[in-house]
Amino acid sequence: MQIDHIFEVGYLPVLSGIMNQLGLRKKIDEFVPVDPQCQTTVGEAVQLLVLDILSGRNALVNVKRWAAEQDLEQLLRPGLQASWFNDDALGRHLDRLYEADIHHIYSSFQLHVYQQERIPMSVFHGDTTSMSVYGAYTKPSQALQIVEGYSRDRRGAKQIQFGLIGNSDGIPLYGDVHDGNTSDKTWNPSVLEKLHAQCAAVGLKDFVYVADSAAMTKATLDAAKGAGAYLLTRAPNQLKIVKAALEAADAEHAPWSEKVSFVSSKEGASYRWLASEAEYEGHRLRLIVVESSALDKKKENTLNRRREDERAQLTQAVKEEAQKTFHWSLADAEQAAETLQNGYSPKFHQFTVKTVPQEIIRKKRGRPKQGEVPQIDTVYVLQIMITPDEARFQEARRRASRFVLAPPCRPSGEEKRWMAQRFLACTRDRSMSR
Repeated sequence: MQIDHIFEVGYLPVLSGIMNQLGLRKKIDEFVPVDPQCQTTVGEAVQLLVLDILSGRNALVNVKRWAAEQDLEQLLRPGLQASWFNDDALGRHLDRLYEADIHHIYSSFQLHVYQQERIPMSVFHGDTTSMSVYGAYTKPSQALQIVEGYSRDRRGAKQIQFGLIGNSDGIPLYGDVHDGNTSDKTWNPSVLEKLHAQCAAVGLKDFVYVADSAAMTKATLDAAKGAGAYLLTRAPNQLKIVKAALEAADAEHAPWSEKVSFVSSKEGASYRWLASEAEYEGHRLRLIVVESSALDKKKENTLNRRREDERAQLTQAVKEEAQKTFHWSLADAEQAAETLQNGYSPKFHQFTVKTVPQEIIRKKRGRPKQGEVPQIDTVYVLQIMITPDEARFQEARRRASRFVLAPPCRPSGEEKRWMAQRFLACTRDRSMSR
């Protein structure tokens, strides 16, 4: 008996079996036809690279050496040799994959996975992030602009951006890499237009697309409507319709809903809301004002800092006034108190100024005579009190916890199905969003 090779099995055959079951190689080779001059296909190269990434990730030049340690006949197909996956061959395969529109291929495959595995496709979340890079290229890439953008790291850093659309469980539907200075206001409508044809081909419509406030533009609203999607985003507070909705929420008899929670824990946040309608950029929207019992930590710190700063500023501002003494004239003291009281309107404190009489002994020059009764004068001082107003602080806290969701108005027949609670659940990533 002769043993030709010994391989460590590990978990790679399981991963390869899952990829085969999902049809990864077959799907890719449908979009990128097999080149008769190549000994391997693009699908085989991609599957091998995915296995490499999931087992530790080697540089492209070292993949051939790593592949020689694997049972390629079991992982891919009989007859394959590790030398066929050198860095030049892999580079050519990746170039062909890009030229065939890699983003379209990826989203088509993921859509196929969603259908095959019967994954719910009612709610998707889209967002972008950036990665800063350093150095320079002798020949800048024409395919991807590595430029200064809206960097989260530091001003002036060059970057590229990544975009991803996935469901509430984090399973991707679409992913791309794009120029470093691409705005979300441009990216959102662009990807929705790209997905439109693919979604229509499989009959996918009436899904909710959740994005951040940068998606609140006419272009994104138009693209979402064209794709049969319903854009759900947080409306920016500076919009007139949002200001009006938040102002209406302060009304004494505003029709707030009952509080609900999306978690069973007692420490979990609860929510209440009220809804209205408004027109924006030619689209009829529902404005859902949501109030959360849990305030974002950043906002909480900001409110506490503002309260502390206000007290410090008030204390410093009235320091000189508190040392003044008004002789003889009560009217002058009361006028000064009224002026000081009206000069400040603190948000988080009660600020009261009172006129208080004080008796002082009038001092004379020299030594007082024996048995002389000292003369008492009445003067007036300002008593200034700065006390925290907890009720007003809690009201400010409640207002800070409010935000406005802006989904489109649904057809009358579906209004019940797409009630405010369902839209809110979509943003909380809970099972109600399915």
